[in-house]
Amino acid sequence: MDGNRYQEIRQEMQQVFQKAFDWNRLSSEQIIGAATRLGVWHKNQLCYKEDEDKMIFFEYCFYESLTAKGSQIGQYREESGLTLASLMEQSIHSLYEVVGCSRETNEVHLKDLIHADREELSLVDINLSHSNAIGLIIYTRLIPFDNNYISTGVTMTFSKENSHSALVQKSKIELKKRRKLSSQEQYQWAYLSYIKYSRS
Repeated sequence: MDGNRYQEIRQEMQQVFQKAFDWNRLSSEQIIGAATRLGVWHKNQLCYKEDEDKMIFFEYCFYESLTAKGSQIGQYREESGLTLASLMEQSIHSLYEVVGCSRETNEVHLKDLIHADREELSLVDINLSHSNAIGLIIYTRLIPFDNNYISTGVTMTFSKENSHSALVQKSKIELKKRRKLSSQEQYQWAYLSYIKYSRS
């Protein structure tokens, strides 16, 4: 993807996010519940140790279906009918390993470490594609564009050892629940694992 087009899409995504994100779409109970699950609710208020905690919480509240009406981006897509909002609603998130980079196409090739049956994904990311990112392990949310993906920009980085520990913990949780984690539960697991294994 051309670098200029990439920057345009990222700006358009940010504009949609700013227009669509509305705390009034969520009740106070839903906000507190979400904050409690992610561990950012302390002494009756939202509390973030780092700026990225705020962005992770906002993304969770925006993309995940916390209400009977669905996610905030889903509700906005119904109201606006925007193609970009529809694409954003189709986001996927997982733990990925960077297995290849292409400076010429600004692409990074990702291997999904959770869904082994999923083919390698092509992420358009100028910074990553122009760096020595092979072997990097990240948890991020991806928006589909043609045959490529673009990240929302919220990224949690893991070492190989930490990612292994996190995946073992995920398997234990699923064994106890006797089912795969839902989208919300997986995002919660990823963030809490990031705090436990990567940031502590």
